[in-house]
Amino acid sequence: RVCALSKKENEAAPACDVFKFDGCGLTKPFPDGKLALSACVNGDLVRWDLAKGKDPQTPTAKGGGSRINALAISTDGRLAATGGDDETVRLWDVLAMKPVSTLRGHKGMVTAVAFSPDGKVLLSAGEDRVIKSWDVQGELACADKFAAGRAFLDAGKPAEARNAFEEAVACRPAN
Repeated sequence: RVCALSKKENEAAPACDVFKFDGCGLTKPFPDGKLALSACVNGDLVRWDLAKGKDPQTPTAKGGGSRINALAISTDGRLAATGGDDETVRLWDVLAMKPVSTLRGHKGMVTAVAFSPDGKVLLSAGEDRVIKSWDVQGELACADKFAAGRAFLDAGKPAEARNAFEEAVACRPAN
């Protein structure tokens, strides 16, 4: 339910809008207050335009199929992070509504994620009782290398793909 509050003592509050999307509950507002993001039990994300409802221009972002337990949005509103039952943390491009990186290292479901105020660090915690610190820019750079490798494979360039994949694997330290 999204409701506006009355600004004056004797003024009736405007009617509430109800945004409904089955299986989605955990919701966070974007820093600008115009949009919100909901995490769903099937691992998907839904972006809402708080003035209109579900954003008609952008499809729901398809996740990994695992329940999302934790959700955070970066202070610039460009990235989201989720933590799930599958022991992973995912970084999402919320403008394109696509997952961009899957971070592995927890030994139990991930129950909390948070960006640092400058957006450079992502913290995650889970049932394994471990707090992990992730370099956001480094993870995005690795994701770009993996994407380049996939593009080379699609273009029929296996040697270039191999080099890109090797660079991508090398850029990720063991967690």
